[in-house]
Amino acid sequence: MCLITEKKGFKIAKQDIQVWKILDKTNTTTYRNFKYIRNVLYKQPIELVDEKAYNKIRHDLFISKICAFDEIDSKYLKDKHNWITSSLYNPSLIYIRKGLHSIESRKRAEQVGKLSFDEVIQEFVIPRGSRYYTDATGLYVSNRIILKNHKQK
Repeated sequence: MCLITEKKGFKIAKQDIQVWKILDKTNTTTYRNFKYIRNVLYKQPIELVDEKAYNKIRHDLFISKICAFDEIDSKYLKDKHNWITSSLYNPSLIYIRKGLHSIESRKRAEQVGKLSFDEVIQEFVIPRGSRYYTDATGLYVSNRIILKNHKQK
């Protein structure tokens, strides 16, 4: 997955940030097939893509299939930055290739895509002190995340 945003610098969480992810009923991501365990702190460095790497891979799977675009995200990038998936590198945007992806609200998670019968929206927290990026449409990438203890309905 990736996140594309015009917000240049990462932020440090001053307090825990409630976020959401779409998982299957075993708490496994559908994209990377990664299983989360409740109350475990997960860490992954955030990796940005520079212009050279972007131009090398822009027609590859990175842009066409890995980016987590939905209609809201795509429309925002197109309207505000005239950016589409085949675009050349835009220096007013930053491209985040790796990190722990999440969504700002349950409602926004529901907009990301129609859930299959075995998918659920789970509550996570980006812990205080974590580095994170966010975009204008409610998507996050952080370097740390925790699946909350309670089960979602």
